[in-house]
Amino acid sequence: MHRGVGPAFRVVRKMAASGAEPQAPDETTLKELAETLQQKNIDHMLWLEQPENIATCIALRPYPKEEVGQYLKKFRLFK
Repeated sequence: MHRGVGPAFRVVRKMAASGAEPQAPDETTLKELAETLQQKNIDHMLWLEQPENIATCIALRPYPKEEVGQYLKKFRLFK
C-alpha cells in the first residue's frame, strides 16, 4: 500500500474523533469514499487542505476501470 495512505487517513479519523464537523456534504462524501476504499484495500490518498484539515479530493494509483469504477462513477474527474 502507498506510504501516504495511512497517515492521511488517520488525520481524518482524528478530526472525526475530536468532534469536528465536516464543512460540507461533499467533504462527508469524500471521507465515506476514503473509508470504503480503505476497506476494499484500494490504494488511495485523501487530500486534506491545510491548515483547515478539510478533505478536498482523493487520488488513486492506476487501476483497471473494472476494479474501481463502481466506487468512483458518481464523482467527476478533474484533469
